[in-house]
Amino acid sequence: LADSNAWELRNCLWLVSSTHLCVVGFLRTHYTASEACRWNFAVTVLFTISFFWRWADNWQIDTGKMLLSVFAYFFLCVGGYLGGTLVFRYGTMVNRDAFVSGPKGFVSVLAMQDLPENKPIRVNAKGVPILLVRRGEEVFAVSAVCSHFGGPLEQGKLIDGRVQCPWHYSQFVLEDGRVIGGPATSPLPIYETRIDGGQIQVKLWKAS
Repeated sequence: LADSNAWELRNCLWLVSSTHLCVVGFLRTHYTASEACRWNFAVTVLFTISFFWRWADNWQIDTGKMLLSVFAYFFLCVGGYLGGTLVFRYGTMVNRDAFVSGPKGFVSVLAMQDLPENKPIRVNAKGVPILLVRRGEEVFAVSAVCSHFGGPLEQGKLIDGRVQCPWHYSQFVLEDGRVIGGPATSPLPIYETRIDGGQIQVKLWKAS
C-alpha cells in the first residue's frame, strides 16, 4: 500500500509540474515554441487520462492502458525534441546570440554619412543583424538581437553608452557588449569597425 501511495504521489506531482510547460509555451511568440506547447499539452492530457484510468481500475495494466502510455511517450519525445530545438538551435531563454557568428573579413554595411549621431541603426552584414551607434567619428557595432529573448535592439534606448532592450529592458554596454542589467545574462557579440572610403565596415571581433 505504501508503495502504491508513493507511486500515485509521484504521478500527481508529475502532472502538476508538467502544466508549466504548457503555460510557458503559450507565453512564447516563436512558432517552434507554440508547436512544443501543443505537443506538451497533449502529453499532459494523455498522462492525466492514463493516471485516472489506472487509479479507477486499482492500477491494473491492460492493453488499452499500455497503448495510451505508448502514445503519450511518443508525444513526449516530440515535445522534447522541439524544446531542444528552441534551446540548442535558437538559444531561447539561454542566449539568442549563442550561435551567431559574423563576417571574418571587413564588409561594408552603411555609408558613414547615413548614420546619425546617437541613434541605433540596424544593418545587415552577410545575413547577420548588427546594431550600429555613432558617437562623433567613433562607431560601435554589436549584435542587433537581445541575447535574452531576441528583442530588436534598434528599437531600444541609448543610456550613457548602453543600449536598452525595448522588450524586457536588459542593458548592454556598446563598447564590449557586456550585460549590466538583466534579465539577460549573456553578452552581445561585438564587431570591429573601420571607415573606408566613407563606408562603415564591420567584421567579427575576436580577442587576441
